[in-house]
Amino acid sequence: GITPIGGGISRTTANLGKLFRDKGNNVYYLGCKDLGVDKYDVNQRFLPDSAIINSARNLKFITDFVTSLKIEYIINQGCLNAHTVNLLEQVRRITKVCVISCLHNSILTQAENGAYQWENSLRSKHLSFIFHIMRTRIMSKLITSIYICKYRSFYRNILDKSDSCVVLCDGLKKELVKMFILT
Repeated sequence: GITPIGGGISRTTANLGKLFRDKGNNVYYLGCKDLGVDKYDVNQRFLPDSAIINSARNLKFITDFVTSLKIEYIINQGCLNAHTVNLLEQVRRITKVCVISCLHNSILTQAENGAYQWENSLRSKHLSFIFHIMRTRIMSKLITSIYICKYRSFYRNILDKSDSCVVLCDGLKKELVKMFILT
């Protein structure tokens, strides 16, 4: 559920919802599972089947929800979950709702700065020479290229199954473009 006090995507989602409400729109939040940890928004709903996101039960729930409330747009704040993307793509086909996927975090940082993720582990095993090799420009480019090849279809799936994709800053836009132009 959306708990803005926790920060991160929940806070971003709550701020976006407030912006839309201030402009006179009805806003609903759909979460996977009620954790019962915070007070949720009055328009917070939860999927009936939190164990299997892409289930027939959840599909029926969301399509009925979208149809009964005449919802025109779904902003998918959890598009890095392939099951969510696939579920909402089915909802989109059935209801003709517009699905907008939002990417919140860096796409390539873990690849471009991969050496630094391993630095402490390598140093503690007296393998710091590997860290020094990994952080060279050529190795960084190689690691990034491998990462792009591995995850390109994942991000392509997000774009293909959404009507639009939004990134939170220009840097993320450049990273998303890089995912598709590097061969």
